[in-house]
Amino acid sequence: MTTSTLTDAAGRTLHQGDHVGGTTAGRYQTTITGPILQTGKGKAKVLVTNRPQPGSVRAANGDTVWISDDRLFLIHPATTRTFTGYRSHEDGRLWTLAKTKDTLFESPMAPVRYTAASLRALYQGNLHAVWQDVPAAPAAEEDPTVAYRAPGSGRLYCVGCCPGNGLFAGLTSDDLPDGGLCDDCGVDVLIPQNPSTRPAARTS
Repeated sequence: MTTSTLTDAAGRTLHQGDHVGGTTAGRYQTTITGPILQTGKGKAKVLVTNRPQPGSVRAANGDTVWISDDRLFLIHPATTRTFTGYRSHEDGRLWTLAKTKDTLFESPMAPVRYTAASLRALYQGNLHAVWQDVPAAPAAEEDPTVAYRAPGSGRLYCVGCCPGNGLFAGLTSDDLPDGGLCDDCGVDVLIPQNPSTRPAARTS
């Protein structure tokens, strides 16, 4: 759970789930990368995903380490990349994170949970993190309306000149295959117009 606002060494705000890189402190310093599991005052708890080193005294895949904010750098925001789990190359199984407090990983074959150390022992440390790119949000659907037809008079207005957009019938490019000139400014309604470059409206 996020408990406070945290920024990395470059001043960028960090959130739970963000993928960061950092250097651990202490006698056995090492550079690690992984997702933030929790933030605290001036530090973050990071799950190690890039150090498949069996038998090492340094942090290895699946371990969690607290790193101070001046040693952290944002790599990917949580909204663009998600940590999925660890893939064992021996059998191709995906071990998912089941509990973050004690860093337990769920067996893909049976409802059994393993600690990071016991999971690494199963595969002699040969575990590789699996990340999934989060698809970008779909772009807002563009309004296909290119012009409006005034009821009664039949006058044609471009999108920028229409005095009653919500009241007049909207027309698409399919409705005007040959285009048409706006009865107000004289511009072809099929040509995208920047309001600052649109000709001044005629007064007569």
